[in-house]
Amino acid sequence: ILDKVYDSGDGSIFNSGPAKDAIAWLDGDACDCGQFCSEDQVVQRYILAVLYFSTNGNNWDSCSAPDNIQNDDTCQVQSSYGNNITSDDEGKTFSSGFKWLTCNTECEWGGINCNQNGLIIATDVEDNGLTGTLPNEVAALPRLFAFALEQNDISGTIPSQYSDLARLVILDLDFNSLEGSLLLDLSKMTKLRQLDLNNNNLEGTLGGLGWENTDLQFLDLSRNNFVGPIPTEIGNLPNLRSVQLYCNQLEAPLEWVNCPTADMVADDYICDDSLCECTEEYTQETCTAKLASNKSG
Repeated sequence: ILDKVYDSGDGSIFNSGPAKDAIAWLDGDACDCGQFCSEDQVVQRYILAVLYFSTNGNNWDSCSAPDNIQNDDTCQVQSSYGNNITSDDEGKTFSSGFKWLTCNTECEWGGINCNQNGLIIATDVEDNGLTGTLPNEVAALPRLFAFALEQNDISGTIPSQYSDLARLVILDLDFNSLEGSLLLDLSKMTKLRQLDLNNNNLEGTLGGLGWENTDLQFLDLSRNNFVGPIPTEIGNLPNLRSVQLYCNQLEAPLEWVNCPTADMVADDYICDDSLCECTEEYTQETCTAKLASNKSG
């Protein structure tokens, strides 16, 4: 764990906090209910345990750890990318699985999904009463495709270590209480297509993050406290289909260089529902002019 999660160390990380709780749980965990557990499984079970304790998992609305580690009761969490997805009459999707921190395989815990090799590709627990903070350790999940914890009440910053999630396609943390500057190095996240961070308390500027190296198709940073100019690199992204930046304190208009498809939508930065759509009625020139006439509200 020290080598794969923390790049070595003296073990002092295990002396306090969620890491201490996670290693204590792992020490008493009958991995996969007595079946063989690979080194990769041990590591990712530890990382999920850190995530659980960092977000006060015992107080989650659903799928909290039971008293008996061998409990095989199932639970359900709102999720789009977890295992065993079903939907209700309102179109909400849910993942059904075992409760967290049981000896059942972590790939079948609610909101978790793995590939055919048993490596985690999705951690998606939405609207489930998560609080606390985001742990750095998540960055050590090498195959993570989707990380979605939206509509909870997680605070603190988004760890810069998440830049190491080179295979991440979806980062969805909207409707939380996240704060601080956005310190991700997007130049390392070349597969990222969806960055959804709206309705938080994030601040700082948007420049110098390496936007031009991503494959972004959907970007929503609305309703935060970002300031300064909007990087022109965002407008140059060839596959961008939707961008929402309203309700910040951004000073400069976004100058669209490309409008590749008719369904590309660009908000005009004011706090209402008016949109500037790149369609036959709203040409690229019209969009640019409308964007230039508005400031963040």
